[in-house]
Amino acid sequence: MAIHSRIALNTMCLPGSPLESDLAFAVSNGYSRISIDPSKMETTGWDRGTEIIVKSGLEVATVVNSSWFTLDDPSTWLATQEQQLLLLDRAAALGAKSVYGITGPAGSLEWSEAAQAYVEAIAPVAARARQLGIALAVEPTIPLRININLALSLRDAVELAQLAGVWVCNDLYGCMGEAHLKETIHSSIRSTALVQVCDYVFGTLNTPNRAVPGDGDLHLKTILGWMVEAGYDGAFDLELNGPLIDEEGYYPAALRGAHVLTALLQEIGA
Repeated sequence: MAIHSRIALNTMCLPGSPLESDLAFAVSNGYSRISIDPSKMETTGWDRGTEIIVKSGLEVATVVNSSWFTLDDPSTWLATQEQQLLLLDRAAALGAKSVYGITGPAGSLEWSEAAQAYVEAIAPVAARARQLGIALAVEPTIPLRININLALSLRDAVELAQLAGVWVCNDLYGCMGEAHLKETIHSSIRSTALVQVCDYVFGTLNTPNRAVPGDGDLHLKTILGWMVEAGYDGAFDLELNGPLIDEEGYYPAALRGAHVLTALLQEIGA
């Protein structure tokens, strides 16, 4: 089965393998898009990594923003801003459509105070992203990640994105049981830069505990259908990690997941 052209292979979920191997795997198995883990670029070297990604012919769907703000300590913001601005320039050299990440911890601040701090901290980064034509996006995480993120639901991410003038990365793992999810998806679809897909097996409590699409209990066909119905036309980033993925193997899980997701996307008319 050919892999759907809108599916991206996220290299963050392929630990231990060199970037060259990830690219060869993606190309040989028919992926059209790839998502870039900066740590692999650091290992390869950004210049060399950029060169081989461009030569691969793969479209860069997104780049992971692995630095975040300590929101209750403004004295640290400048260093984080400099890291994120450099990442944006590197993402632009790759032709990336988006850069996504989390906010960082609230620390001593309550939510509304921390949200305002995020707006102030991310402002120069958001401005640079707009200049470069890159969608800078904030993603939701599960509530257990409250120690590193303000967005603990899609609704949180949408509110933060609206306040900060950035985009939304809709990670289904971060909003899988959220109330009024269809309505939130529809209302935010024009500001959605990326959709991340995995499955989840009810009862698996240790995190991360993602599963290959089709192996778990999420209503993926329904949720993805809402996105397509609302008009989402971007990439579907396959993000898989956790014990189930470790057991199967990263490349086999990524390939099987891409085939299952391809069938789902074809069924819903994506």
